Amino acid sequence: NNKSNSISDVAASFLRVESGHQRISIDGRKLYRSSATIGCTLRSDPYMGFFTRLLFNEPTCISSLTVHCLKPLTGAEEIDILFSECEHGHWKVVHYTNTKERFFLKKEVIARQLSISSPIVLSVIDVQVETCGRRNVTLLPSIQYVLPDVYRSDASPYEIPLDVLIPEDRTVVIQPGVTLRFGDEAGFTVRGVLIVNGTRAAPVTFEPRADRWKGIEIINAVTPSKFSFANVTGSVLGITLRSGVPPSIDNVISTSNQYGFDFQTSDSVRIVNSSALNNEKSGFRISSKVVAPGSS
Repeated sequence: NNKSNSISDVAASFLRVESGHQRISIDGRKLYRSSATIGCTLRSDPYMGFFTRLLFNEPTCISSLTVHCLKPLTGAEEIDILFSECEHGHWKVVHYTNTKERFFLKKEVIARQLSISSPIVLSVIDVQVETCGRRNVTLLPSIQYVLPDVYRSDASPYEIPLDVLIPEDRTVVIQPGVTLRFGDEAGFTVRGVLIVNGTRAAPVTFEPRADRWKGIEIINAVTPSKFSFANVTGSVLGITLRSGVPPSIDNVISTSNQYGFDFQTSDSVRIVNSSALNNEKSGFRISSKVVAPGSS
């Protein structure tokens, strides 16, 4: 019985978060807006929307949501909430009222999947799920941050409040010109693939929000990550490879970190046109053969 789930049970039933950009069509939708302007609209026109999708291990009874975004919600945004009772089932519209970030479902739903969609970028940080008969069931910190497939230049800068895991089956792309600002001890732990697509005119910047952030830590890499035209500053680890295939490093500047580039690998490492400046402990510390034309 979902109503008897404990907080730990509900958190454990949460499987993963997905996000992206796709064509969204909702026929005959009724959308209830904020409590100050409760009403409904009907629309059948599709739109290119941004979504955040929650997948649970098992169907979960949900009565309300709290959605935290980088830019706090005002209650006036156009947001669709949809749910599916099974992993590959038909999507249904959730009718709701909302006050800023709080969404109160008009009727409790049993959901295996839940999708929060909008024509605008919401930059969701975390989602709190209130289950039927329960209060304030919060996703665990390791899954509070919704990892996008693409960090987009038109949504930059990004605030990253915690250490974000890129799992083995995910590839994350950072577009040119994006700035990522990390909280204390926040960073990336990369078990999948991270593609940093900076350019000479629009480099990607990794920097602290205040003091020191963790850095980028690559573990058991099977496919190489790629860093092109990036600036990494103010971290502990810089770009660190613990194990696996080393990343491609091209035109990366590591400044004022504890470690600039710290690679532990049995494979050859190639670092091109890259610099390590004013790093406290080591600029380049690499435990294998290094081919580094143009490095300094």
